[in-house]
Amino acid sequence: MRKRKHLVSDESAVEKESTHYEDPRDALLREEKEAILQRALSEVPLKFRTALVLKDIEGLSYDEIAQVLHCNIGTVESKIYRARQFLKKKLLKREGEAT
Repeated sequence: MRKRKHLVSDESAVEKESTHYEDPRDALLREEKEAILQRALSEVPLKFRTALVLKDIEGLSYDEIAQVLHCNIGTVESKIYRARQFLKKKLLKREGEAT
């Protein structure tokens, strides 16, 4: 298995973060986009969403996902493709409704 990334807890990183200023409008827009993405992702069927989350959020390889899901790599690729297509369709639909 691969090693997980760990957050650095050194004081210089904290100082850099505390001096960073984000425009409240940008922060609100980012939060709204994240909420829209989370809602759309929650609508992706679980059998496809699991593979997508393992790949794009957890950073697992196709081999690792195949082991976790007890299937072959071709099935993993198919599930991720279908999840992305479903997600794309949902996001485009929401965008069309917003305009």
